[in-house]
Amino acid sequence: MPPKSLIAVGVENLIVSVQDQSGRAPDSYFHNLGGSPYNVAIALARQRITTH
Repeated sequence: MPPKSLIAVGVENLIVSVQDQSGRAPDSYFHNLGGSPYNVAIALARQRITTH
């Protein structure tokens, strides 16, 4: 059986805060995770490749 692959993804991870424009809560924000390394890790995980 071939060895399992492991890919380490690092550098920066970003959190983008966006103000809620619905008017329900005037000072409410949505927090979205992002950044290039984060997106690479998500894409690899969706292909069932172990990431850390």
